[in-house]
Amino acid sequence: MANKQEILDRLLATLQATRLFRDLASLEYEPEHEMVTAVYEGGATLRVNVAGNSGFAMIKDVLRLLA
Repeated sequence: MANKQEILDRLLATLQATRLFRDLASLEYEPEHEMVTAVYEGGATLRVNVAGNSGFAMIKDVLRLLA
């Protein structure tokens, strides 16, 4: 089984290297709800349901959320 928080940590570092997402502060996986919360430096948040997702499917859902 994929370590979803580790995947999100690595994705966050990659996204923060871009101009568009340099203000993305964190990507937090909530295993009890199978949700990912994207938190920006200004405090804004976005959430996406990743229930049943593989690691790659979760990445795709997060990118769709942020796009």
